[in-house]
Amino acid sequence: MPPTADITDRKRAGVAFWATVIVVVVLVAYPLSFGPACWLIWNVELSQPVLNFLDAFYDPLEWSQTTFDWADWYGHLLIDETRPRANAG
Repeated sequence: MPPTADITDRKRAGVAFWATVIVVVVLVAYPLSFGPACWLIWNVELSQPVLNFLDAFYDPLEWSQTTFDWADWYGHLLIDETRPRANAG
């Protein structure tokens, strides 16, 4: 087998590995970032464009009832509801 074929096979394996890592990180990091985003919305006064972005960004979590139940629980986990909400309205 020529040496170039071996290098090409290693490059393909490297690309497949990193593509898998990126997909797994995105699938794990996206839902896990929802709780801290809820905390941020509750505790920090944010501009309307930022609130609109966060609403659109996390909208897919509300598409299924099972995911919504989990997201609702997780979103309230970090929130101290005895404090007034920073972004009321």
